[in-house]
Amino acid sequence: MAAVNLLAELLLDPAVTLGPFDTFPQFQELFPPKYRDHPDARLLYRAFQRQRRIVREKVAKDIQRRYKQGLHGSMSMQGSRTTENQSLEETVHFLEDKQAEVEEELKATRQEIGTLEEAIHSLSSRLEKSKPTGPLSLSNLNQLEELKGLAATLRDPT
Repeated sequence: MAAVNLLAELLLDPAVTLGPFDTFPQFQELFPPKYRDHPDARLLYRAFQRQRRIVREKVAKDIQRRYKQGLHGSMSMQGSRTTENQSLEETVHFLEDKQAEVEEELKATRQEIGTLEEAIHSLSSRLEKSKPTGPLSLSNLNQLEELKGLAATLRDPT
């Protein structure tokens, strides 16, 4: 609370808030000589004092409000940190589980790709041995269909 009082003294000190003109004659010095005695100069000075008073009151209220927020905010920040840490731990656990699942799926997919590659090589070598340079026979067409099916499976492993 001492810090609040010190801050309030510094910000709300009349010497600081009024500046170099805390009297009407000092305020009059701000105007050009021909307007210093004008009746509106006194009205402006009163309006200036009123505005300064409003600003001082607002600053005092803001200091108190921020001080109270700081007291309550530090307690709620500890609670929010605990909640945030729990949330992060849950997220890490969830992501580790997902990582394990994805690694298993990747391993299975690689095995399936290996199997399909072997089948393609086998069919390719059988096709080369038959060398269909002449008219295509039914067995050659079946081998081509098998190759097409394997190629389609490689593109869409579902």
